Amino acid sequence: MKVKNLFISAAILFFVFCTFSACKKKGLNERPTIEIISPAEGASFNSNEAISIKVKVSDDVDVKLIKVGINDENSIAITASQSINVTVKDLEKIFVFKIDDPNIKQGSFYISALVSDGEFETKKYLKINIKETPKILMGFIISEANGANSILNFYNTVGTKENSFFYQGVFTKGAFFSSEQLLLSYSLNSGAKAIKWPELNIIWEYNVAPVVNMTIDNDRFFLIKSDHYTTGFNASDFSIYKNYYDPGFVYYPQCAAIGNTVFCAFQMSPNLNAQKKIISYDINTSSVLKEKFTDHIIKDLLTLRDDIYVTYHITSLGEHQIGLYDYANNNFSSIYNLTESIKEILKLDAQNILILNNSGIGILNIPNQSFQMIINQNSINGFAFESIRNEIFIIHNQVVEKYAINGAMIASYNIGHQAKSINLMYNK
Repeated sequence: MKVKNLFISAAILFFVFCTFSACKKKGLNERPTIEIISPAEGASFNSNEAISIKVKVSDDVDVKLIKVGINDENSIAITASQSINVTVKDLEKIFVFKIDDPNIKQGSFYISALVSDGEFETKKYLKINIKETPKILMGFIISEANGANSILNFYNTVGTKENSFFYQGVFTKGAFFSSEQLLLSYSLNSGAKAIKWPELNIIWEYNVAPVVNMTIDNDRFFLIKSDHYTTGFNASDFSIYKNYYDPGFVYYPQCAAIGNTVFCAFQMSPNLNAQKKIISYDINTSSVLKEKFTDHIIKDLLTLRDDIYVTYHITSLGEHQIGLYDYANNNFSSIYNLTESIKEILKLDAQNILILNNSGIGILNIPNQSFQMIINQNSINGFAFESIRNEIFIIHNQVVEKYAINGAMIASYNIGHQAKSINLMYNK
């Protein structure tokens, strides 16, 4: 009996010890907390205005992940979410978003904020209002060759040329910040430039190394250079805020910025034996977050949905494919094969991509993985998409044509010179 009582006492002591010491320690892990400090509930913003979101997180153990985004009333993300990996018990962090989508309609939207400690996660939501800001197409810019240089010609929306600009160097690619009448461009032989419109004067130049590619992300832009550096700039004052270096960038890497913390670099190499990979960087520290190696030659990329980067590539089998890179899972998969070489891709909406190939322009629907040709034109040199009216501008030879999204021609302009590229310009 004494032995039995001793056994029971030992069991009770063990249970008490487990309950109030190490055995309970795991069970005591509480859910992390997150508070959206600003903006205030019901705050209003213009559709092209920066939205600064301040959150405060805490936990009894270390917080591991903070993720913030903005969704519509159907819980669909209207911009890529932003996330950071941390190891802290308490933190206040500001995330900045810019809703610069002309398709956004005025209404109620929700800030979603998530915190995780690796075991538990907590979510908070806050309602805001976004007001629609009219965005009007003012015209388009067509480049033409002029010996070793270029001429940029500005046409209004009815196809009348209003002025021209002599561009020193071969104009390769340009893009407008919609909030400013400012054309950012680059060329292999003359670096990068910022041209103010309609004054037509150069307000910034960068010629440190030949620029092989450029991408724009809200109030930032990135120059990919032949010296293995990618440099990030602030568009407001052109100051440099970060350099990224990788000796593996040997030939025309493709890059895009997502949010405040992730910079995704895509590399293309003409040598099938060369290293090909997808790299993601932390914008604040320049440190590599993830690497994804692939045997495909990556030629281009497009940000389409939250945490997903859309690329096209040519495999070693000579196939032309559209692929998805899922950053969260560091997974790369093919979603559609085409029989013809892909020249260029543009975002149509959250689920569809415009694809220019040797036969013309078609629409790839991502969820259905279906492709429909809408413009049968085998001599297209380049194209641009006007998302307000769903109109497509194409250039071929000395002609600019405007089409509806169903493939019906709306207008045709004979510009009288060989067109090389097209850029659309808006009022804001």
